[in-house]
Amino acid sequence: MENVTENLQIDQPSLFSPAHPESPTILSVETSVTNAVVTWKFGDDGGLALIALKLQYKKGSQSNWQEIQIKPPNKVKYTIMELEPNTNYKFRILATNSLGSSPPSSIYLAKTTKSGR
Repeated sequence: MENVTENLQIDQPSLFSPAHPESPTILSVETSVTNAVVTWKFGDDGGLALIALKLQYKKGSQSNWQEIQIKPPNKVKYTIMELEPNTNYKFRILATNSLGSSPPSSIYLAKTTKSGR
């Protein structure tokens, strides 16, 4: 009796479907008198390359977010300059691929330090 081996190919629908990226997570915000160094890690990119990364910040009392486009969108750290001393700020970040943007990350609160003058 012969051993017969057959190669069967079964067509299955792909289990992978591209999606919006997950929100990045802000890991830390290190502040000085007028600067904030924001560090983050990425969530799932949704299976597609990121095409934009938006870092947003505002003073605790403001309603509108200031927005910075991070280029290239694969950086994991950015320094925001010209902030006001001794001021509370809120920070969040969003990632975008060709299908759309992630929800904003959780808000990270940080306060710039007092001026030494």
